[in-house]
Amino acid sequence: PDSNQHPNQHDYDQLNTIYSHLDSTTTIGAAPAGFANADVHAIENWGEKVSDNGKTALFVRDFGNGYQIFTFVIWASE
Repeated sequence: PDSNQHPNQHDYDQLNTIYSHLDSTTTIGAAPAGFANADVHAIENWGEKVSDNGKTALFVRDFGNGYQIFTFVIWASE
Protein backbone atom coordinates (compact mmCIF):
# COMPACT_ATOMS: atom_id res chain seq x y z
CA PRO A 1 0.00 0.00 0.00
CA ASP A 2 1.02 3.62 -0.60
CA SER A 3 2.38 5.43 2.41
CA ASN A 4 2.04 9.15 3.00
CA GLN A 5 5.22 9.69 5.00
CA HIS A 6 6.62 12.52 2.86
CA PRO A 7 5.02 15.68 1.49
CA ASN A 8 4.19 15.72 -2.21
CA GLN A 9 3.60 18.59 -4.63
CA HIS A 10 -0.06 18.84 -3.63
CA ASP A 11 0.99 19.37 0.00
CA TYR A 12 3.35 22.18 -0.99
CA ASP A 13 0.67 23.76 -3.20
CA GLN A 14 -1.79 23.71 -0.29
CA LEU A 15 0.73 25.38 2.04
CA ASN A 16 1.39 28.03 -0.60
CA THR A 17 -2.35 28.70 -0.88
CA ILE A 18 -2.79 28.94 2.88
CA TYR A 19 0.19 31.15 3.63
CA SER A 20 0.43 33.39 0.55
CA HIS A 21 -0.59 36.96 1.28
CA LEU A 22 -2.44 38.76 -1.44
CA ASP A 23 -2.94 42.02 0.44
CA SER A 24 -0.71 45.01 -0.15
CA THR A 25 -0.88 46.50 3.34
CA THR A 26 1.38 46.01 6.31
CA THR A 27 1.22 46.78 10.02
CA ILE A 28 5.00 47.03 10.34
CA GLY A 29 5.78 50.38 11.84
CA ALA A 30 2.29 50.79 13.32
CA ALA A 31 3.42 49.72 16.79
CA PRO A 32 4.61 52.36 19.25
CA ALA A 33 8.32 53.13 19.52
CA GLY A 34 10.19 50.49 21.48
CA PHE A 35 7.56 47.78 21.14
CA ALA A 36 9.15 45.74 18.35
CA ASN A 37 12.60 45.78 19.93
CA ALA A 38 11.57 45.69 23.58
CA ASP A 39 14.18 44.03 25.78
CA VAL A 40 12.25 41.65 28.02
CA HIS A 41 15.23 39.68 29.29
CA ALA A 42 15.72 41.86 32.36
CA ILE A 43 13.14 41.75 35.16
CA GLU A 44 12.94 45.54 35.32
CA ASN A 45 11.62 45.54 31.74
CA TRP A 46 8.75 43.13 32.38
CA GLY A 47 6.34 45.87 33.42
CA GLU A 48 3.72 45.74 36.16
CA LYS A 49 3.25 42.53 38.14
CA VAL A 50 -0.45 41.68 37.87
CA SER A 51 -0.40 38.33 39.65
CA ASP A 52 2.00 36.21 41.69
CA ASN A 53 1.17 33.13 43.71
CA GLY A 54 4.77 32.29 44.62
CA LYS A 55 5.04 29.63 41.89
CA THR A 56 4.01 31.63 38.82
CA ALA A 57 3.71 35.31 38.03
CA LEU A 58 2.33 37.46 35.25
CA PHE A 59 3.80 40.82 34.26
CA VAL A 60 2.31 43.25 31.73
CA ARG A 61 4.25 45.97 29.96
CA ASP A 62 1.89 48.46 28.35
CA PHE A 63 3.04 50.49 25.33
CA GLY A 64 -0.33 52.17 24.76
CA ASN A 65 -2.83 51.89 21.90
CA GLY A 66 -3.50 48.24 22.77
CA TYR A 67 0.12 47.13 22.46
CA GLN A 68 1.20 45.06 25.44
CA ILE A 69 3.78 42.42 26.21
CA PHE A 70 2.80 39.70 28.68
CA THR A 71 5.60 37.87 30.48
CA PHE A 72 4.59 34.67 32.23
CA VAL A 73 7.13 33.46 34.77
CA ILE A 74 7.46 30.07 36.42
CA TRP A 75 9.63 30.54 39.48
CA ALA A 76 12.17 27.77 39.95
CA SER A 77 13.24 26.52 43.34
CA GLU A 78 16.81 25.54 44.07
